[in-house]
Order: sequence, then structure tokens, then C-alpha cells
Amino acid sequence: MVLDDQRVPRKTDKPNPKGKGLLNLEQRILKFAEAAGDPDAAASMDALRVVGNLGTHGERIKEQDYFDVLGIYEHALLEIYEQLSVKRKATQARLKGLNDKGKSGQEIELGLPD
Repeated sequence: MVLDDQRVPRKTDKPNPKGKGLLNLEQRILKFAEAAGDPDAAASMDALRVVGNLGTHGERIKEQDYFDVLGIYEHALLEIYEQLSVKRKATQARLKGLNDKGKSGQEIELGLPD
């Protein structure tokens, strides 16, 4: 659903050995990583894929793994849709620039005790 929303294709022009031109989930995640330029979100999605595959194929998954999956999924969604890392990096750059004369904008009194 997320990959569809991000317009990651489901098909390729090159058919696979079975004669189908469909991309599997791993291939789609790789395409997402290339297109979005967000390897962290793609790595999170790949971790979700691995756990999903294990559960689908009858492997036993620990309860904690399911909670970890939810945390990773939340992180991936926030990165993809809210771009928190991009916003954080922009804020970091702005704050580092405060040391340069004339870039701080309006000065404010914080009222902190001495």
C-alpha cells in the first residue's frame, strides 16, 4: 500500500524466468530506495518484509518481534510522509548558522536565570 502510494511500479519491462514482468516486494523496495533517496526508510521496509515472510511461511516469530515491527513501521511511515529527518537536518543547519553574524534573525530574551 505504501509502495503503491509512493508510485513504485509493480511491473517491469523485463520478464523474470517464469515469464512474468512483475516485481517482487524486495525489488519494489529497492526501486523505492533509489527513487526516494531514503535508504533508512527502505531498510525499515525491508526489515518488515523479512519478518512478514517468516510469519507467512510458518516460522515462529517472538511476541517482541511484532512490537518491534510496529515501531519500525511507525518510523518508516513518519520518514516517508512527514520527512522528519529532512526537517531535523534543516533545523540543525539553521541552528549551526546562528553563530554566523546576521543569520540569527530576530533576537529574543530567554529569561534564563544566571
